Amino acid sequence: MSESDLEKIERGIDDLNHRVSKLELNDAVVTVRYESIKQRLDKIDGHISKLIWLIVLAIGSALMSFIMRGGLNGI
Repeated sequence: MSESDLEKIERGIDDLNHRVSKLELNDAVVTVRYESIKQRLDKIDGHISKLIWLIVLAIGSALMSFIMRGGLNGI
């Protein structure tokens, strides 16, 4: 094996190391973005849950008000 072959192999290894470093950095960025998106979706889910409860309570309140006013007999 000549010295130029060794230099080519060394450059190839350096290139691979650089690519692996880029992939590791990209993976870290994707992980942080995923966690951020997950937190936002959890917040949205909590708000939707509260909104559904509010709607159910409003319907229940309206139904109770209708019954207290006499229901269908009042019409």
